[in-house]
Amino acid sequence: MNKGLIGRLHTALLLLGTLLLLPGCSDGDDSGVIVFQSFYEPFARSIAVRTLDTAAQGTLYYVDEGARDGIPVLLVTGSGTSVTAALLTSHLENLRDQLGIRLISVQRNGLGPSTHNPDWGYDDYVADVTAVLAHLGIERFHMFAISGGGPYT
Repeated sequence: MNKGLIGRLHTALLLLGTLLLLPGCSDGDDSGVIVFQSFYEPFARSIAVRTLDTAAQGTLYYVDEGARDGIPVLLVTGSGTSVTAALLTSHLENLRDQLGIRLISVQRNGLGPSTHNPDWGYDDYVADVTAVLAHLGIERFHMFAISGGGPYT
């Protein structure tokens, strides 16, 4: 089996696992039935990119969409994309709201408006995510990635 297919399967399983862990999705209770939307929102709406200034990592850029009391789900975007790639999920906004998902994405080193530091790696991204989640008061979260974001999960 080739590595690309394995990566796509891994991402799909992570997303499926996240959905199965959400309340009402796996307990057989009909009150938690998911009703998929029959229309899609336009991609024209904007996503607010927020900033967090830190002493250790400098300015961090992140997206925080959804209800503050929602289930936090961290999206790690693909290679060459900024946190605004979270906008690509806007056509699922009603479904996210119905599931009670709070979508968070933290900018990786050198993408979007962040400054590129060639010496930074995975551990530095973990520090960035930890700082943003602490700032938001989030201790536990689900996580999934798209494409080149996979190695960061």
